[in-house]
Amino acid sequence: MLRLRRPENLFRYRGFTATNRYPRIFGFIQQQLAAQPDVRLLSFGGSTGAEVFTLRDYFPTAFIKGIDINPRSIATCEHLIRFADFERQVTDFARCLKDGGFCVIRHTKFRFADTHVAAGFEPVLQVVRKPPDKTTPLFDRNNCRLMDAVYSDVVFRKCLGSYG
Repeated sequence: MLRLRRPENLFRYRGFTATNRYPRIFGFIQQQLAAQPDVRLLSFGGSTGAEVFTLRDYFPTAFIKGIDINPRSIATCEHLIRFADFERQVTDFARCLKDGGFCVIRHTKFRFADTHVAAGFEPVLQVVRKPPDKTTPLFDRNNCRLMDAVYSDVVFRKCLGSYG
C-alpha cells in the first residue's frame, strides 16, 4: 500500500522488524549512555514495536518513543497495553465489584497499588517469588521498567463504601 501511495518522506515501503535485531549497535549505545541520567530515545521507523521493546530491555528506565510513517504498523502497536489501559480496566473491574468483594490480579506488567482505584482496596494475600519473575517484568505509571522489582500483592478486598 505504501509503495502505491508513496507518501512524502517515505524511505522504505516495507516494514520489517524483529526482536533484538541489532544487538551490537544497541549494546554499544547502552555502554555509551550507561552513566547518563534520564536517557531519552527515539526509535524512528519503529514498525510494529519489536525494536522499542528491545530497547526497553537495554534501557529499562529510559523514556522511549517509537514512531513510524506506516499507519498499519502504528495500528499493530496500538493494541499493546500501557499503564493507562491497565488502570482503566481495573477501575472498571472495581466499579463492578461489591463492597467486601475480592479482586485477584497476578502476572501483570503493572502494580495494582499504582492505580488510583487501589486506595479503595486492601491487600489481603501476598505470594512472594524469589528471585523476581523475569517473564513478567514490572513497569511504573510512566511505562518505565522497574528493575528487579518484586510485587507480591495478588488478592485485594474492596473496602466498604469505596470508589467504584
